[in-house]
Amino acid sequence: MDALARVARTSKREAIVLDFLAKNVPFYEHNGFYQEGVSPSSHADETWLTMVEDL
Repeated sequence: MDALARVARTSKREAIVLDFLAKNVPFYEHNGFYQEGVSPSSHADETWLTMVEDL
């Protein structure tokens, strides 16, 4: 996660936005992400959550 954040900052990004399954939310919250809401993705007939880490 640190390497991804470094690349994003070097590229002048303001945030990292990713979609996760609900079971993975605790891991990403522990790593600085917050929930933004339900993603419009319907991949694999799953409910995905959009999570953001502000840089």
